[in-house]
Amino acid sequence: MKFKIDTNPNYTRILPEDAVLSATMADEIIRKCQELQGAEMHNFILDFFGITDAETGDSAPVFEAFLRLHERQYEAGSSLIFTGIGPQLLAQMKRDDLHHVLNITPTLPEAIDMVNMEILERDLFNEEL
Repeated sequence: MKFKIDTNPNYTRILPEDAVLSATMADEIIRKCQELQGAEMHNFILDFFGITDAETGDSAPVFEAFLRLHERQYEAGSSLIFTGIGPQLLAQMKRDDLHHVLNITPTLPEAIDMVNMEILERDLFNEEL
């Protein structure tokens, strides 16, 4: 499994290079996120720009893995944004009703903006406590 990693001060962008989102790829992305969290990287943008489809058959395990990652990120006070999702992959996510739960943006600049807004919100709410 190959993916590019772009590290910035506020987020880490992970860009898979395969065209099909598989359970193996999802597991590797999750492991990479956990590894990077240990290195003090906390906010992630998963850029699925090159992915055209999820693994054939039951795609639920792939999406369930990302749902669990999403929940862990937000429980830890971090962000997880999905971007670059094509129409076919988005249709699969909608079928599983995940588009209402996961943070999805159409473009990378919008994903970056969302991460920055969430950082600001967390800072403001922590200031009030």
